[in-house]
Amino acid sequence: MATRWHVRSHGVGRSTPLRDAPILIHTMRKVFVLGVVLAVLGAAGLLFVVLRPAGIGAAVGPWYDSSGAQLPQDRWFVMEVERGPEHCQMQDAVFLYLSWPLGSVIHRNLAGPHVRMFVRNPTGSIQSSLLATTFDPHATIPLDAHDTGFHPNVCDLWVADRQSSDAFWLVHSGTVERWPAAKDGGFACF
Repeated sequence: MATRWHVRSHGVGRSTPLRDAPILIHTMRKVFVLGVVLAVLGAAGLLFVVLRPAGIGAAVGPWYDSSGAQLPQDRWFVMEVERGPEHCQMQDAVFLYLSWPLGSVIHRNLAGPHVRMFVRNPTGSIQSSLLATTFDPHATIPLDAHDTGFHPNVCDLWVADRQSSDAFWLVHSGTVERWPAAKDGGFACF
């Protein structure tokens, strides 16, 4: 077998015949197929299922207090976060239910004077007339706001004392969102 010489970026060296070419070609085919699949999913609007980071969707589920203890969500209740129902076309909304006064442990009943509802409404699926203010995905935390200590490990819940009946702020990944309160204690879909 004849020896071939070639110039590499880091100097002169000896090359060997391309006995690894089939493995390289097979790997390149896999990368190409993966690229085509991702492009098709992206074009179909389905790529988020594969690549979307946790983001605000991770706010749905268990929350913790400032000491790291999980807040109760069964018979007794402090707060709950859940996605809107699909059958009412509210699946893009996220509902935050807080016991009132904030942080009190109450018997589970998501309606009534001791629970306040706040809504993440990015697509406007909830009528604005039902909300005390608007959803703002790029809000600024008010100067009198403070961290409640409640968190699901991906964001923090902030409240401004003078606006606690109108909105709460969620801070996550360098973003601040203002979630408006539901008017008249909330609403439901059946």
